[in-house]
Amino acid sequence: MREKVLDEKEKQLDETIQEYRKLISEVKDLKQKYLDAVKGVNEIKSKYEKEMETQLQRIRKQK
Repeated sequence: MREKVLDEKEKQLDETIQEYRKLISEVKDLKQKYLDAVKGVNEIKSKYEKEMETQLQRIRKQK
């Protein structure tokens, strides 16, 4: 009886460890996607700022 209970607890522990590892992997993937998105946003922001500076220079020259 005691052996059966220990086996069941060990099985539950193994399942918990596997679920934990799976979730850690998912978090790492989400982190990488987040970092990629931030990088993309920063690139777009930089392009926008450069374009706005170019437009401002054109407007100043027209005055």
